[in-house]
Amino acid sequence: MSAPSNLTYKKDIFKKKLILKDKLITLEPKIQNLQKDEVLLDYKDIDKSKEKTKLAKGKNIIINRKKNKTTKNLAHIIEYYIIFNLILFITQNFPNCINLRLNNQIISKAYEVTLKVNEVGNINILGYSYYCPSKINVNGENITFNKFSCRSINIDKKGSTINLRWDKDIIITTTRNMFFQCSKITEIDMRNFNTSLVIDMSFMFFECYNLTSIHLEKFDTSKVQTFQLTFYECTSLKYLNLTHFDTKSVMNMQGMFGFCQSLEFLDVSNFDTKNVKKIDTFLGYCSNIESINLNSFDTSNAISFEYFFYNCTSLKSINIAHFKTDLIITMYGMFYSCISLTTIDLSNFVTLNVTNMIELFKECKNLSFINLINFERKSKC
Repeated sequence: MSAPSNLTYKKDIFKKKLILKDKLITLEPKIQNLQKDEVLLDYKDIDKSKEKTKLAKGKNIIINRKKNKTTKNLAHIIEYYIIFNLILFITQNFPNCINLRLNNQIISKAYEVTLKVNEVGNINILGYSYYCPSKINVNGENITFNKFSCRSINIDKKGSTINLRWDKDIIITTTRNMFFQCSKITEIDMRNFNTSLVIDMSFMFFECYNLTSIHLEKFDTSKVQTFQLTFYECTSLKYLNLTHFDTKSVMNMQGMFGFCQSLEFLDVSNFDTKNVKKIDTFLGYCSNIESINLNSFDTSNAISFEYFFYNCTSLKSINIAHFKTDLIITMYGMFYSCISLTTIDLSNFVTLNVTNMIELFKECKNLSFINLINFERKSKC
């Protein structure tokens, strides 16, 4: 694993200093309320000695770092540094530690997912690029596997329950492709899966065609930066309540719910989208949704509305008059085939930077009123 592109570090990755954009940042760990069962792991103290390994057995490992509030994204970059480098050292040299504490937050060793499948035979249970779990249990029985066969399991009974557990001392920072094209899964329960440090959830449930139920109630999405195509083509999913999702760090929601053709209820009323730049095809081909609350949406940083409501044929009303369009460059097919819409209020849309409005209202057969009072364009329409 490598550090992010804007972070460079010396060959000895366990040194106490990081170099960030030619500025030398010194980490000066400081800890308070150290518990009896905890081990403080300072950068200056890190070594591979047997004494340190013995000391850490059965203990919690604590890592500290100093935040520099004047340096943008520094804390996040340092966190990357710890996750992608220091955690490898901990895994190898402190195999029996109980938990890892990062910034006074306990990160449990265990990550658990429960699945149900509706088919028999060789079933794809994990996406092609995801980590192999430590344990796989099918209908109450543990099964043996190796790193080459952990993603595809032979199931001999319809409606089987599969439990996956990751027990290693790891921190999961991405769930990208986790269930990519796992088309036989009908239910996913991730209430015991720790996502507090996940940055990337793109393609997570991509083309899970038969997925009808998903439990994400305890998802911590506070660090997630991309939801690109997360639920794309979950064509059997009818209900999604994501009001608990923290999206303040998200920059990409492109195609997040695209082609969710059975989706009847979607609650994104608490979404914070002020940092989102890519949001095209957000609801494209969600043909069963009749209404959706987008009142919380701040689109001041968005650059494209292409296919936003494309083929939302059941959509009867939308409130997007508050959408900010100053940076938008394309609205291609934004309302294409929204045949149930009768009125659209775009009174606050300013489109001076828009260069493409082709098929903006095409096939909107029942549209009788459009408020374009502030509409200005220099585009090909």
